[in-house]
Amino acid sequence: MEFIEIGKIIKTHALKGELSVASNSDFIEERFKVGATLYVKQNGIMKELEITSVRFHQNNILITVNNLNDINLVTHLVGLTLYVNRDQLPELAENEYYYSDLIGLEVFATTNEYIGKITDVLEYPHGSILEIYNEDKKILIPFVDAFVKDIKDGKVMVELIEGLV
Repeated sequence: MEFIEIGKIIKTHALKGELSVASNSDFIEERFKVGATLYVKQNGIMKELEITSVRFHQNNILITVNNLNDINLVTHLVGLTLYVNRDQLPELAENEYYYSDLIGLEVFATTNEYIGKITDVLEYPHGSILEIYNEDKKILIPFVDAFVKDIKDGKVMVELIEGLV
């Protein structure tokens, strides 16, 4: 199985075993619903969790897993990354990408100049940013059509403007 990161358990909420989740998925209602299967990695082993309740509270996603209704039964999950099986993901339309598929891709300017490799995709209210490293230099490029011209064959072609790199 191939696993895709979709979020992180950031803290417990109250005393009844609820976990507060920070999602990095655009499919929140699909990922975090009763009956959905999530995975966490503990001691190098992927462990399955089933969401048994979910609610949204003050811009937070609160879930209960495996009917664990006591804070003492879930504190060991805090800080763990949440994953889904890649087979559970919906097919994307053309020119849509899962962020995890972009990590590690090489980035080139439209002039074929090597820029670096994508190390992360950062989410901000105004849009996504590609974080690119070249040796010890970090470069941030907005993930919008004006800059990202093409993605294919493991390469990302970007249009650079003066001062961007």
